[in-house]
Amino acid sequence: MKRDSKGRFIKKYSINENFFNIINEKNSFIIGLMASDGNIRNDKVFSISQSGERGLHLIKTICNWMDFNGVITSNPTTHQTSYTITVTAEKIVNELHKHNITTNKTKTYKFHDEILLKEFLQGYIEGDGCVGIYDSSTTLYYYISFFGNKEFIMEIVKYIPFESKLREINTDYLEIKFLGENGLKFSEWLWQTPVYKESSKYLKFLDFKENYYPKTKYYKYRNLNKLILEMLENGNQPKQIANELNVKVKTVYNLKHNKKNGRGTY
Repeated sequence: MKRDSKGRFIKKYSINENFFNIINEKNSFIIGLMASDGNIRNDKVFSISQSGERGLHLIKTICNWMDFNGVITSNPTTHQTSYTITVTAEKIVNELHKHNITTNKTKTYKFHDEILLKEFLQGYIEGDGCVGIYDSSTTLYYYISFFGNKEFIMEIVKYIPFESKLREINTDYLEIKFLGENGLKFSEWLWQTPVYKESSKYLKFLDFKENYYPKTKYYKYRNLNKLILEMLENGNQPKQIANELNVKVKTVYNLKHNKKNGRGTY
């Protein structure tokens, strides 16, 4: 890095240092990504790394969003090449601090509720989440999960309008997981308007919805469940509905009391 006449370093790149001044979809996504998978080195420097060709595409997209024209460094690893941007921008780091993105944030990160929730979660899950399909001879279902320190997970779950399962990883961390149809509902809500349409997680969700969902039990019984609920709302009794539709009474009661969504009892 060159120095000016007064001995100060001259940057070889530029970036929009006002990028985080007003919260919007794109910077909320990046705040989420930074919260899960970014790095604040000190009071002036931050970095973002992603792996593989999709990771490189995301890094280039972020550079475009932030008007950053600096170098993207690459580091070959055993599995995939890691791509990184490292930026010296004290004003941006100060803005990230306001959203609790600090050094050693993994154990201390707290959700800042002024951020756009869905967009933040899209970025957070892109950095450190998991979207998958369990496909075996007996089971086919979708799941989406992410983890963080206990305080963060217990706070964020209050803002998500879907039932989730929590699993303790150790004394400091929890995993939050959405399974089956609940996972699909959460994903449809989450990516109602995707900020980054090339997201590998988002594309996997679309793949499941298009190619796997019609094969699942909860898809097969979706219309039947809907009909049962409509009949209950119209005042029909559970035994009457069971006889008319040739299903078990337990199925109707499960749906009536919002248990198991009626699955597994036909």
